[in-house]
Amino acid sequence: MAQESQPALPPRTGPAFAVEANADAWFARLVGDVTSAAGVERDVRDLDLRDSEVAFAGSLRFQWERGFAEVGGLSFATDGAYTDGADAFESDFRWWGASVDLGYAFWTPFSDSVWPWTGGAFGEASHDRYGGNVNSNGDYRVELRVSPTIGMTYHDIELNDINITQATQDGLDGGWLALRGGAEMQLWLRPGADFSFLKAIVIEAALSAGGVFGLTGEASGTGIGFELDAGVRLYFHENIGARLGYRLNRAEFDGEAGSSDLDLGAYGLFAGITLRF
Repeated sequence: MAQESQPALPPRTGPAFAVEANADAWFARLVGDVTSAAGVERDVRDLDLRDSEVAFAGSLRFQWERGFAEVGGLSFATDGAYTDGADAFESDFRWWGASVDLGYAFWTPFSDSVWPWTGGAFGEASHDRYGGNVNSNGDYRVELRVSPTIGMTYHDIELNDINITQATQDGLDGGWLALRGGAEMQLWLRPGADFSFLKAIVIEAALSAGGVFGLTGEASGTGIGFELDAGVRLYFHENIGARLGYRLNRAEFDGEAGSSDLDLGAYGLFAGITLRF
């Protein structure tokens, strides 16, 4: 009796080019140390700057096959009031940043080709070499993308520590540029038509680190900084989903003579929406 041949799987139909937009509410809290112009080092808790605040963070990504470019931004602010002996103080802190990152998925073990040089144009072969890794919509059920990244972030920071009693003020106001290198991991899970209410799950993490250089205002010197972003996206529609995760940005921000030096970070959970076209 002749053996029946297996039916041909549908070809991959995922788009070669995609645009992603993310908007998050980041429940961020400040952490770190402030060294005054007089050389006194204090924790941000001593300045009453440890309240959790709702900050904004967003990004826009352009992806073409294995490569991507992403621009992002964040805005965070907090303030406080405290006493030191007989003196009353007011403090405030503002931080906004803008970033650009480039990456390329060199390792995609569950896709048509593991490495860019093992497939056809743009590293893609004509069919899925793991025949079972195609869902009913013609796309990968499981797709892992591991990408080295390079990027830069401009940090604009202002800290004011005001002695109301003595009418004096200490702080720092300037801009720093961080040049970073790192890696990103994305794991896509696409159940296909079997789960009509859930189109895709994306588990992702990105870590980068590098030098921080004073550029404008009272910024001076060099330091080290790093950025961590990890979370999950749930797509309930082909183009619309929700995001949950954790974000940490930390760096050394040195000031010129007569200004404070900062070793600060902002960390916390985030929740937001994601659009993909």
